[in-house]
Amino acid sequence: MEFKPQEHVIIMERKSKNKETNQWVTTQTEYLPVQWRIFWFRIDNPKGKIDSHALTLDLERGAAIFETYVEREDGGSARMHGSETAGDWKDYIEKAQTKSLGRALAAVGYGSQFTDDEFTEGERIVDSPVVASGNGRKVVEADAPKAAPGTEHLTNGNGSPAFPANKDTVAITRGELFERGEQKGMWTRMAPSAFYAMASAITSRPQSKQDWTMTADEMGEMARQIEAEKAAATSGK
Repeated sequence: MEFKPQEHVIIMERKSKNKETNQWVTTQTEYLPVQWRIFWFRIDNPKGKIDSHALTLDLERGAAIFETYVEREDGGSARMHGSETAGDWKDYIEKAQTKSLGRALAAVGYGSQFTDDEFTEGERIVDSPVVASGNGRKVVEADAPKAAPGTEHLTNGNGSPAFPANKDTVAITRGELFERGEQKGMWTRMAPSAFYAMASAITSRPQSKQDWTMTADEMGEMARQIEAEKAAATSGK
């Protein structure tokens, strides 16, 4: 069986602020989700080794560090690490392990050409997956790859969901929601209470940095409301 990685590549649309111009810049890079890297590795190396385990699990402080060792059948190997905190993600343990898996597999050649920012230093940047379709690109919708049973928690290298909940939901992260509203002047990093108040109102559940339980559908709805706020502000000028 031949694995064709290009058929499973997604496009990471990343937004970052240029510190010199203070303008928001969007760039796109190709990325192969970790689920498909594992699948590809197992096709080529049915007797290969993947050993992933926790080095640190501090439930009190909310921190996790995982180490993953990958060895191909020809002897090529890599040992990489991944870390996350509860301050960034509610499922920080799974995300830390996924990160270490992705980096180790990329280091031995499985997805190394589609790694986004996994091997660069710098700020965590918000990502929105986009599927490559023919000569064009579109936001992940119904024909996006579906998670196999037991891999629903897998994420892209920067933590965004590799697989949206349904065809009407665009993959989005908490960080992107915050930055979208921040650009509209709805809240700031020094005063984020309005952000969590809006999230709580949408879910009818208390939301906070430490206890973030919004589903993909709910975050999609929050994104729509933020855009509606923008449209209302524009029409009022």
